[in-house]
Amino acid sequence: MKIITTTLNPAFDLHYNMKNFKLYEENYVDSVLTFAGGKGINISRALSRNGMDNTAYIILGKDNASDFVSRLEADGLGCYVIYAEGKIRENITIHTPGMPETRISLEGFCLTEETVKQFFEKIETVVDENTILTFTGRIPRGLSKDSIIGFLNELKNKQCLLAVDCNSFSLDDLLIINPWLIKPNSKEIEALIGSKVDTIPQAMDAAVKIHQAGIENVIVSMGKDGAVATLSGINHIAEVPSIKPVSTIGAGDSMIAGFIGAYAKGFCLTECFKNAVAYGTAACLTEGTAPPEPEDVKSILKSINLHEVL
Repeated sequence: MKIITTTLNPAFDLHYNMKNFKLYEENYVDSVLTFAGGKGINISRALSRNGMDNTAYIILGKDNASDFVSRLEADGLGCYVIYAEGKIRENITIHTPGMPETRISLEGFCLTEETVKQFFEKIETVVDENTILTFTGRIPRGLSKDSIIGFLNELKNKQCLLAVDCNSFSLDDLLIINPWLIKPNSKEIEALIGSKVDTIPQAMDAAVKIHQAGIENVIVSMGKDGAVATLSGINHIAEVPSIKPVSTIGAGDSMIAGFIGAYAKGFCLTECFKNAVAYGTAACLTEGTAPPEPEDVKSILKSINLHEVL
């Protein structure tokens, strides 16, 4: 199977490493890491780093696109790019030992319906029943949610497998789109079902509820507590080894990469889930938005405790 990722809302991911960070005071940065980011790009980077062919379809603001494209090329990503007016935004993450990560997200360029129509029409020429397609990230400024839903449903008419990770959609929206896979985290699934999800049992109940509403495969990432999934009606809990995370940025995107990469290889859904959890955990061991390393994925796979629940 071929894999296509989409990124409508790219960003330069800037990671500021600081020994100390204090509110209301002047703070000094010890080092900066910069990545070409965006959820679809992160998925593509994780796949490519682990030997899986894919193509990233991206819309870039042309004012500062050259540096972004150079970074994509340095990462060895196969890309198809459409350019729009404006600048690519920045996401700033502050990393300080012993403190949670702090993120500051800036607004990006404003897209037109015509540009996005051109983007999806191009994708429509290359997807078929042997394609896994991802749609991830927030819907950018200038676009209506209804238009994006319409474009995605047109692509689904090509019989592709659609994976969605987009917090712009409500549960009702997702049921209209009816993707093959969704992967919310605990906060995102809370927004979908309208109730708290703090524990593994709560996450499992939420995943089952969404599956019963009509979504075939639901994975919920729960950070250090692991993940849960309901896959074609079969429920699983994954317990992960204890690690010292370096950066959690992009870990959820790596989970999607692990799942769809394994599925494209012909793995069963249970093994795809295990692979997803290994990718996501391994991604936390790398700096910034760097992808999971193959040796870390292999090592973590051996330590994941996966069990089926009724």
